[in-house]
Amino acid sequence: MFVKSNQVGHAKGQAGFTLLETLIYIALLSFIMTGVILGAMEVMYGTARTRDSIILEQEAHFIFRKIDWALNGSVVITEPSMGWTSDTLTVDGQTFAVDTGVLELDGEALTPSSITVSQFIVERTPSSEEDAVSLSFKLNNKEFATSTRYVR
Repeated sequence: MFVKSNQVGHAKGQAGFTLLETLIYIALLSFIMTGVILGAMEVMYGTARTRDSIILEQEAHFIFRKIDWALNGSVVITEPSMGWTSDTLTVDGQTFAVDTGVLELDGEALTPSSITVSQFIVERTPSSEEDAVSLSFKLNNKEFATSTRYVR
């Protein structure tokens, strides 16, 4: 019995993949690539969220430092009055206020337009206590804890 080399069939030692094996390998490769792509996207989104959080923290620290600067030295606070709460802080004629989501100092923007400032609340201690200003606000709906600055 002789077998011709051009005969179709599964002769012993025949190399190659069947169609079914090829489809299974393609499906497995697709699942692996999908997992890799989803993992990479999650890393990119996580990086963006971290970057945005860091930017908000930096802006909040900038606002606190700017108000510390205004309260440094011998100052006169005209708004809010002792024991009152306001959405404006006026120190030595310089006014901190929020206008359309942007914190301004005497009409000049202190925060970029990409960050929305809301619930800017300034509370002044009653006259029976040491003069201090408590400040809280939200940046892009993230609340920053009240910070008390004593007037020196």
